[in-house]
Amino acid sequence: MNEPGNNTAWRDRFGDTWVRSDEAARKRSESLGTLPDFRWWALCDGPAWEDGMRGTVGVASPWSSVEMHGPLEPGDSGLVQQVLDALEREL
Repeated sequence: MNEPGNNTAWRDRFGDTWVRSDEAARKRSESLGTLPDFRWWALCDGPAWEDGMRGTVGVASPWSSVEMHGPLEPGDSGLVQQVLDALEREL
């Protein structure tokens, strides 16, 4: 699978949602010094997460890490904004 496009959500085989945001990656790179190719975030919404973590946003990951969780299926596009809002609050 080729890397999916910007501002998309994908569900992995474990039930977690991954969101790609190039804009969030750019902002975090400029303000926090993170690597700009770490542009994927997990919305900790799968069954493996503890209740206290469920629904939070995980750390940034590169595509090579995300694709290891495949196969990926299209996720709920409404979750993209939820992840972006959470990342914006962190800055």
